[in-house]
Amino acid sequence: MTEDDRLYLQFLQNNIARMNTNSVQAKGWCIAIVAALLAILRKRIMNCLFGFALFQLFCFVSWILYICNRNINSLECIMIL
Repeated sequence: MTEDDRLYLQFLQNNIARMNTNSVQAKGWCIAIVAALLAILRKRIMNCLFGFALFQLFCFVSWILYICNRNINSLECIMIL
């Protein structure tokens, strides 16, 4: 393996690591924003059926993200979706 190949692979590895960090931060912000909105609008949203459906959707999406991030079997994530 030449030095250029090693530099290229290091470049790719750095990009993948950066994208992983950005992805984790974006998911964290999304969860924080949704939780804050649900806390602020709790009385308005939870008094109707739409609020209950929104809560169930949020739980389902969180579960899907958990399954997909476990890195056990990527086929399992695809089969769920």
